Formats: sequence, structure tokens, C-alpha cells
Amino acid sequence: MADVGDPAKLPVPVDISLSADDRTLFVDAFMDGMTRVFDVSDPHKPKQIYGSWHRREREPSTPSWKQFLF
Repeated sequence: MADVGDPAKLPVPVDISLSADDRTLFVDAFMDGMTRVFDVSDPHKPKQIYGSWHRREREPSTPSWKQFLF
């Protein structure tokens, strides 16, 4: 089993997707705001191959909200 994130930040996996060829696992986590990609071609030795921060969006009530939404 691979770590999903820093336990001190309490990352909560909220979206887990497996690729069509069953080799890549995508995990989105709440609280730490990261998307992680794991190579699970060997299910007994998964390894993280990519990690990226989610883009944070502001509430529409803030004055500059249009700069964050497309």
C-alpha cells in the first residue's frame, strides 16, 4: 500500500479512478488539495509517479472571483 499524503494534514481520498488498462490509479485528496497518480502495474508495489496541487477557487462573493474562473 502506498501513502496518500502527509498524515498530519489528514488527507481524505475523495475521488479514486483506475485507468482502463489497470496500470494507473488517480487519487484526489481533500484537505491537502493534491491529485496523485500511482503506477499500480505491480499491485504489491505501487509507486507515486506524479503529484500536483489543485487550483484553489475563491467564493463568487469576493471582488476578484472572475480571475479564478474561466
